[in-house]
Amino acid sequence: MGVRSWFFGGRRGRTGDRAMTVTVVTPSYNQAAYLPLCLGSVRSQSLLPMEHLVFDPGSNDGSRDIAEAALGVTLVAEKDDGQADAVGRGFSRARGDIICWLNSDDELADGGVLQRVVDRFNQPDAPDVVYGRGVYIDAEGERQRDAYINTKPESLSERLAHEVGVLQPATFLRRRVVDDIGVPDSGLHFAMDYDYWCRSVLKGHRWAFLDEELALARYYPDNKTAGRRGESYAEACEVAWKHFGFLDSRWAKRWAEFLSEGHDGILRHSGNAEIDPQRVESHTRRILRAFNGGYAPSTSLGEARTQAARSTMKAMDELGVERSAVCRPVEPETSSGKGLVCYTVGERRWGFDSGWLRATMERTAADVERLRGSRRSDTAVIVGNGPSLNDTDLSLLEGVDTFVSNFAFFKPELMRHATYLTVVNNLVAEQGAPRFGMLDGVTKLFPYWLAYCITPDEATVLFKSVGYPEFSTDIIENVSWRHTVSFFNLQLAYGLGYRRVVMIGFDHSYAQASGVAEGDVIEQEGDDANHFDARYFKGKKWHAADTDNMEAMYILAKKAYEADGRTIINATVGGRLELFPRAPLAEALEKRPSSAQVAQDAPRVLVVSSTRLGGMSATGAAMRALFGGWPSDRLAQLHCDTSRKSDTEFTTAQHLITREAANAEGLASAADIRLCKVFLDTASWLRQQDADVIYYRAIDDPAWMTPLVLALSEETGIPIVSHIMDDWATRAIRKMEGEGLTREAELLDAQLRRLFEQSAARLSISAKMSEAFRDRYGTDFVPFQNAVELDAWDVIRPTRSVSDDGVFRIVYSGSLAEDMTLHSFVDVVRATERIRYQGMSAELHVYGASWWKPVFDAHAGKDPSARGIVYHGYAPWKAYMQALKDADLQVLPMNFDAASQAYIQYSLANKSIDAMASGRPILVYGPASAGTVGYALEDGWADVLDRQG
Repeated sequence: MGVRSWFFGGRRGRTGDRAMTVTVVTPSYNQAAYLPLCLGSVRSQSLLPMEHLVFDPGSNDGSRDIAEAALGVTLVAEKDDGQADAVGRGFSRARGDIICWLNSDDELADGGVLQRVVDRFNQPDAPDVVYGRGVYIDAEGERQRDAYINTKPESLSERLAHEVGVLQPATFLRRRVVDDIGVPDSGLHFAMDYDYWCRSVLKGHRWAFLDEELALARYYPDNKTAGRRGESYAEACEVAWKHFGFLDSRWAKRWAEFLSEGHDGILRHSGNAEIDPQRVESHTRRILRAFNGGYAPSTSLGEARTQAARSTMKAMDELGVERSAVCRPVEPETSSGKGLVCYTVGERRWGFDSGWLRATMERTAADVERLRGSRRSDTAVIVGNGPSLNDTDLSLLEGVDTFVSNFAFFKPELMRHATYLTVVNNLVAEQGAPRFGMLDGVTKLFPYWLAYCITPDEATVLFKSVGYPEFSTDIIENVSWRHTVSFFNLQLAYGLGYRRVVMIGFDHSYAQASGVAEGDVIEQEGDDANHFDARYFKGKKWHAADTDNMEAMYILAKKAYEADGRTIINATVGGRLELFPRAPLAEALEKRPSSAQVAQDAPRVLVVSSTRLGGMSATGAAMRALFGGWPSDRLAQLHCDTSRKSDTEFTTAQHLITREAANAEGLASAADIRLCKVFLDTASWLRQQDADVIYYRAIDDPAWMTPLVLALSEETGIPIVSHIMDDWATRAIRKMEGEGLTREAELLDAQLRRLFEQSAARLSISAKMSEAFRDRYGTDFVPFQNAVELDAWDVIRPTRSVSDDGVFRIVYSGSLAEDMTLHSFVDVVRATERIRYQGMSAELHVYGASWWKPVFDAHAGKDPSARGIVYHGYAPWKAYMQALKDADLQVLPMNFDAASQAYIQYSLANKSIDAMASGRPILVYGPASAGTVGYALEDGWADVLDRQG
């Protein structure tokens, strides 16, 4: 943790003889454009705070430097779990009597704010919280409108149910409030302030309104609340539902208007004021049904004596949203009968209307037949929610019927592939009822008795489900939920007709306190280490688990599947469940050949290249994609790449011959290359291994490599597959001719023609190169562009974007070669500098081999990092993929000069394929005659600027 601390002087507020002190807490991340204004608004106060704490988890736009240099600011440079966590750390650390929470893009309204606030705290009523008026400003600081404020603090306990009415930067609290109710909920990302006000008001703290303008709140598209307004509404509605026991219809309507029309709900104007009433009504009905349809919110609405409850019940009646009538709580010993079917859930017994249940089961029978007929195949995936999901290639689930469960919605990538969602645990159902009700695009399969809290909709199928320790092959009669939702899912998969089930995410281990028994309620305060997301049970209640009991249920399932000739395969990455046979997910889903098949069918290959497999260059990465999954006992390399860094460690037989060693051995000048040791050793290996093919990445440097490959093929009879990626031959021959080396140029051309003539197959980098080389050398070439494993890219998730941190990050990865990219790269550097000079927050991040760093230093200007130009050098494979995934724009520069064009006119940049695989925006900059630029123009995979400047 980096800390720099200053203590302000200046006038203090007083309560009697004791000075009242103020702490300002500012969470900040990549807010260099606004942070100076925020800090300045605090520094200008006539009553200076005791401390101003700025929490920065790792900005890369200079924000930390700004905070560290500011007088009176304590920079706390440490990682956090988001804005709410940073604020909570500040509240816990604050030493002032009064705490001000001021975000880094907000400002105090004028220099007298803190004095006026402290004076109000010093009044005889001694309030716990003081709040005032505020103004919304845009990114440039221009006034947009006054913020809506509830000026009657005595009404907050009721009106918070349907509105916020409190502006966060214009709100100040005594430190004893924090002592009483704790810090903001770090599991929230948008409504953490609203939640905190609700907690304070409902706790009985005294609030006082100060009729003064206290804060300027910045509201602009890149602002988190403005840019992600839909998520903000969803979270606010969940907060209101949690605190007041139901969701007010006014919250529902505002969210519905956003879902229908995209209005931001705060700064509506003439350009976005039109709404479709029917569409808004439909969304409102759905929201109120999801939030208020269960027994508990229906009861809260009926018992509340507030205007909010009355108006919500009226709105629900008008929209035709029924309040729970399917069940009611009954005494624990009540048996079924007299129109009720009774079932105990947790510690409570419920009586369900028998007529409703009978009709529901009739619909279930029809739904099951429909679902059986809609199976995409006989294979289904059942997903556990263990941490191993973060190491699982979920893209393989594309097109496969997939069962997910519980809080799977914390992983959007998983939900994109979900066919069914199941829940059987009452605590999960109660705490997630609104979210389950609002889920789209998935069929929800629940026990009927969860209808006491989850309101069924058109996408819900309810089942009879009694917790007997038996596997039911008839899911109309019963689907047991015993010990784990996965047992429920295995029966559903069986009953829906799947013959093959693949399990992923079954880590089969839980970190929980010693001494707890299965079913004991655990209140999870900190991060959840048992699931794929730390938020999974954080701040929630869950039942202790027993993996032995779970495994007993899995044994029942295994026996039932095997008795009917069906299969269960465990494709979990790691984990402790060893009951079922294991296989990698791709193999289990039969989406690629098994490793045994690959090993049996793969040719034995000798790779000859100046670059090692998986090396730092684009060529090394291209060959990595081609040979990365090759069986190690059928692959060997001969190369002269002395770089120690490699994207992937290949366990192949490797032989490195350096240029110095080649010269010492006479390889570079030998009249008969067959006399050299490297030739004899390599030929011996080819014979011993019964090699099938020599793959040669044709290159002019070192010059001895092509004759060596030709000699090896002639000596052993093993065919050559030659692969050429750039028109280096034209470049090399022109250079020789320009230096008067006409005979050398003729020899190189003849040697290359001989190589292509003797090759069993010839690969080029593009169709244009194949056409040109066919005309030049009189033989066919197969276009073979760089390959990527999309599965590997899909598991890398973006960790940031301009909408998250306000910085527009431009990324270039590749060479800085004089005859390929350098000159256009310099244009990109200058353009980035101009963007920053115009006041936009932009950075250019460059990734390349170490040998390009001196070239970068020579052309990027003095102190480039201060101008937002950063050279990162070599990045290991996963770090490289992450860098591309985190880009807001990727650039592919190609030189405009004639010499460069002669070299790259047929080339397709290897890195362009990686850029496409990352799924991030691409800008290609170069002449249309360059191969990469031409392909981008033809196929539309990038935006193209084909004029210089």
